[in-house]
Amino acid sequence: MLSLGCGAVGEQSTWVKAQGGLVSDSYQRRAEAASALLGRPVEGRPQVYALNSDSVGAYSWPDGNIFVTRGLVDLLNDQE
Repeated sequence: MLSLGCGAVGEQSTWVKAQGGLVSDSYQRRAEAASALLGRPVEGRPQVYALNSDSVGAYSWPDGNIFVTRGLVDLLNDQE
């Protein structure tokens, strides 16, 4: 699934809430660890957040924030 955001902070916050909000537990840590394997972009690493959603998906916003769902994190193995 591909979803495009518009980038405004208030709109991003509203979108995050509509997706189930954020989780800040092992899902967040695993999402951050997996993103570290992608390498470092020229301007630094984007911020990665885990969404509280069972669906499988990842979303990127123009400000560089990346959101992955719990459903996607569940599919990661220990090397990812």
